[in-house]
Amino acid sequence: MGSVCPRCAWGGRGVITMRIACHAWAYNDLPLEEAVGTIARLGFRCIDLGSGPHLDINRAAAYPEAEAATILHLLQRFDLTITDLYLMLPYANAPDPAQREAQLTLFERLIPFAVALGTPGITVSPGLVHQDGPDHSLARAIPALLRMLGAAEDTDLRISFEPHMDSVAQRPEQALLLLEAVPAEKQYVCPAA
Repeated sequence: MGSVCPRCAWGGRGVITMRIACHAWAYNDLPLEEAVGTIARLGFRCIDLGSGPHLDINRAAAYPEAEAATILHLLQRFDLTITDLYLMLPYANAPDPAQREAQLTLFERLIPFAVALGTPGITVSPGLVHQDGPDHSLARAIPALLRMLGAAEDTDLRISFEPHMDSVAQRPEQALLLLEAVPAEKQYVCPAA
């Protein structure tokens, strides 16, 4: 059996305390500072960030400490803690080897940013279903996810994938196949589940 989920903590007297986060993507129409402020005013103390309008991933890869410091300063100003970094890398399993390599190299270059940011984990898409079909797309997702796990091996980062529509893990059996094919060294059991 694994250890307790890092997102949950046992409170005093046998009470389970669960931290609930709001994803900044909920406010993609706002600049990051306004999104963070809105999330804080709603009463959240935890936030998930992701690639997109709030995060220039190329800049974060080039200047990991500086970009993390800027974001951390903003989060501290609003008394928020980061609970996850979502990196949408839909071509990590693309048929084109150059597209795959570009996405996987970007993931590897973002590891120092994630560490500097202090996020407990990174969530990724397992990849999209590409023009050559779901079976080939799913098969290419396995080595991509293994490489991502390997890239984070020397860190305390938890690497997760999110089954979602249009991904290679749309159905439960596809997600289970990925879980079986990609061994996780760090498994967490959430007592609140």
